[in-house]
Amino acid sequence: MVDFVYDWVTQVNDRNDLLPIWRERNLDLVLQTEHQSVNVAIDHSGVSLRPSQKDEAIFLKAPEDIIEELLRGEKKLTSISSNNCHIEGAYNHILFVESLLFLSSK
Repeated sequence: MVDFVYDWVTQVNDRNDLLPIWRERNLDLVLQTEHQSVNVAIDHSGVSLRPSQKDEAIFLKAPEDIIEELLRGEKKLTSISSNNCHIEGAYNHILFVESLLFLSSK
């Protein structure tokens, strides 16, 4: 999963049209599977992997295949099933991340 997340981070940072919008917030996205946890930081410098959470965060615990579908923009964060996924965070942050995930896939 780490390699997939790293590729997504690189893809987002390469998109000059997205970065000005997303750099206005400091937010962490903590992605957890059964076996791994990855912390993605969104801040003024762009999107990066970070060893630990520092800012307000969205926590997403889900199977790896669902996280990959989200990062590819194939699923909306707000519409994934709660049966095997758990999301925590302020709703406005969840919508912010959802839009970044969707727009970065285009």
